[in-house]
Amino acid sequence: IQGIDDGVDYGMPDNSTLDWSIAKANIVGVEFGGATYTYAKTTYALEVSSLTSQYGDSLSVTYTGGESNTNTALNAGTYNFSASVDGGSNYNALTLSATLVIDIATIEGITLQSKDVVYNGENQASLISKNFTQFDEEVQVSYTIKKGGEAVDEVIVVGSYDITANITAGDNYDALTLNATVVV
Repeated sequence: IQGIDDGVDYGMPDNSTLDWSIAKANIVGVEFGGATYTYAKTTYALEVSSLTSQYGDSLSVTYTGGESNTNTALNAGTYNFSASVDGGSNYNALTLSATLVIDIATIEGITLQSKDVVYNGENQASLISKNFTQFDEEVQVSYTIKKGGEAVDEVIVVGSYDITANITAGDNYDALTLNATVVV
């Protein structure tokens, strides 16, 4: 064996043995980053940046976290994930963590129109334009009708009515309030 610094030759007796050990390598260059989305009735997942080690070997990954521990999430909320990266017998295992945030969506595409109508003896209250969100999920609506500041049940007799529609669509959406005026 030749010395590293001084160039001296070190010999080993013929009957000697030498045990060598090769340490496992740490997995480097694999990242697991978080992300933030807005609810869109889409399943989101987080994945590691590479399935190949720095030396070109295949890596396997086991994910935990998300909805039902599936590495995915659909509904609004904050989800903590972990990725256990295994490179086999030549690598130390690596565990990474990341957070996925799905923000609540704003209900879009629903309107409540003001209108002027002629008295006809029937209820002429304005209704919302559709009963589904932009992602085709049913909404719930409650109406408040006021005439001269007093709550009423219908828009029938001559006068001006303020109508408020309070719209909800579950935990994935912010509530939406729409206002309109109906003049009979």
